[in-house]
Amino acid sequence: FWSRLAGAGWAVWFYLYKAVLPLNLSFVYPRWRIDASQALAYVPGLLVVAGLLVCWWFRRRWGKALLFGLGYFVLMLLPILGFLNIYFMRYSLVADHWQYFAIIGPIALAAAGMTVTLGTVQSPKSKVQSQESPSPRPSPLRKGRGGSLLRATCYGAVVLGLGVLTWRQARTYTNLETLWVATLDRNPAAGLAHNNLGTLLLQRGQVGDAITHFQQALVLQPHAADVHSNLGSALLQQGRVAEAITHFRQAIQIQPDSMLAYNNLGNALLQQGHVDEAIAAFQKAADLRPSLATARQNLGGALLRAERVDEAMAQLRRALELQPGLAGAHESLGNALLSKGEVNEAMAHFQQAVALQPG
Repeated sequence: FWSRLAGAGWAVWFYLYKAVLPLNLSFVYPRWRIDASQALAYVPGLLVVAGLLVCWWFRRRWGKALLFGLGYFVLMLLPILGFLNIYFMRYSLVADHWQYFAIIGPIALAAAGMTVTLGTVQSPKSKVQSQESPSPRPSPLRKGRGGSLLRATCYGAVVLGLGVLTWRQARTYTNLETLWVATLDRNPAAGLAHNNLGTLLLQRGQVGDAITHFQQALVLQPHAADVHSNLGSALLQQGRVAEAITHFRQAIQIQPDSMLAYNNLGNALLQQGHVDEAIAAFQKAADLRPSLATARQNLGGALLRAERVDEAMAQLRRALELQPGLAGAHESLGNALLSKGEVNEAMAHFQQAVALQPG
């Protein structure tokens, strides 16, 4: 609790800083290490409280607007200051997109401050005004073309500056590759970015590059089950089956309910010819997620290799009920039917497999 309390103070100032100066933004920021035993860790939080108390003390004068704007800001940040468990906080305690609602407070304060300073709007006059109370004298900035030009220049500079920053930041989100590359450029220790970029490269067939990123992710997060599983998949594609199995087993040891790890382990064991062990792994994957068609397809294929044809057909038919477009399931079911002499039905499934994957 004390670590979270101290971190909350740091987070408030971080978000306010990024709201005022949106520079060096990153999708994943380095994760802070907060020592709750150090008194200095609580200074930022105490400064937040002190600032709000000062605004409250002067609420009859200049503090009212600040109290409302900054109070709203802190209040809207409360759910993401670390007091609630959020999965992403495994990687970073802060994220730019978490302050989308809170940032309205500083924006409103800035807009109101510019309005008052540059005198673009006069206070509305009462319909019935005492003759003894003359109208307030307008600010010199409200007079003449010079004032209008100054206002237009200031407002235009703000809009142009923020527009350029928005354009630059938007390029980061062109696609997943630009997002993760930009994240690693600004935060090389972002294990999440290494893992996700590796996954993207693996899907493209750039197995060697993917393995490099997965290995870097493991250095940063040695107990991440998903990274072990992804690295094992990449190694399996390179034919390094024994190494892949080691990583799949590590993933299962870290996260015993990892369906992905069990499914991948089954594929690796099947390549080594350990059919019974592969069947057990696929069965575990199917039990963990009964609605996953690919797990049942793999289980059916392994059962077919073990010549347990009826069991294989049951799993393959269930896979096709869940996902009719699985060409591999149609092919395996066709082979199972062919082994039982049901040639016409087998041909129908082979034709569906060819239609789904003409190559």
